[in-house]
Amino acid sequence: MTQSASDRLSLPSEIATAEQICGCSGVVQSTMRISNVALALILCGSSLVGCGGSKGETPTSPTGPQTGAPAASTSVRVSEVSFQDRTAAITWAPVAAATGYDILLGTSRGARDLGVVSVEGTTTHTLRDIPLTPIVNPVAGNVARAHWVTVLARNGVGVSANGPSAGLLMGDMKGIVDALFFYRGEYVPGYRGAGSFEAVGRPVAHGWPRGTQVRLRVASTFSSAQKNAIRMAMDQLNDAFSGALRVSVEDHEADLGVMRFEKGSVFLVQVSPAEVLRICGGPTGCMVGPNVASEVASGVVIEGGTSPTNLYPPSHEAGHGVGGLGHVQIRPPDQRDDSFPWFHFALMGKAYEGYGNGVFGVFAPWELDAIRAVYSAGLGAGSPRSEFVARGLVNP
Repeated sequence: MTQSASDRLSLPSEIATAEQICGCSGVVQSTMRISNVALALILCGSSLVGCGGSKGETPTSPTGPQTGAPAASTSVRVSEVSFQDRTAAITWAPVAAATGYDILLGTSRGARDLGVVSVEGTTTHTLRDIPLTPIVNPVAGNVARAHWVTVLARNGVGVSANGPSAGLLMGDMKGIVDALFFYRGEYVPGYRGAGSFEAVGRPVAHGWPRGTQVRLRVASTFSSAQKNAIRMAMDQLNDAFSGALRVSVEDHEADLGVMRFEKGSVFLVQVSPAEVLRICGGPTGCMVGPNVASEVASGVVIEGGTSPTNLYPPSHEAGHGVGGLGHVQIRPPDQRDDSFPWFHFALMGKAYEGYGNGVFGVFAPWELDAIRAVYSAGLGAGSPRSEFVARGLVNP
């Protein structure tokens, strides 16, 4: 967190007002206590909570005499998480007799080792400058070490016990861009470390040249649900491309031809499991092209023996063919943990144990933020990685 000389805070115990931190004037609505960590959390200026109060606030002042410390809040929720801005909205259930709340951020449930923020008169706030959650187990599916958010209620008598905690991940957008456009780094599923292909990646981004009108031609054998997911995913890409590319989706006959190539077209077809193993070397499917030289692509997708309601395989392969995108993955420590209901698994990742992206068939918001950042910067297919470094989109 960058601070000017006038608002720099000493650690670990100095209290700062909202006016000092956020530049608010008038009635101060909140204070922030900073724990002894280098990265402090700032809570202010969101659309949910303004400096002078907002319509989203829920009064929590006691209506009678305080006879003891308040009870714990019964719920806490994380939403509106942005890897791009490193922010997250936190909402919790109000507590009777509470005059304020302490929001704890830590590396375990109920911990406060990453910061404490104190607020008054509201049950929602936005955390800013949230530290990144490191990838701790890339080979087993790019598992991130989670942060945990806990809310304590307080009044003039005391502070509540810990209530429930909500899980929070904060991915590194530079690492996500590197994985999507250069197949490089620890956000690539199954990253094998130094000396592997993922440690070096591609020198140039693949995909269609700017200005291309790409035709995605979909075989009639895909289910209606899968076709709808494909269209939704391509609409997302059209928006993220910022006008640099345009994608149209067309229904076609069942037999489009395996490994068929045509400039400006991507073909999604279904073949037998034996055929996809022969062509792709794996049970799910693959995409051949596009690359900077050929400007053509052909997709081969099968269900892998699963139901036609599995929306992941065709949309995933279309992401390769239409966007030239690589694989990317970040996931919670346990995909079955209901502490991460806000999290959307990557379409361009891998589906593990039947959870995550296999359900959705569309891009995660954080994937789209990465793609949008690249095309908004004037980069894309054919751009060398050195230009991404120069624009601050990936690390050197």
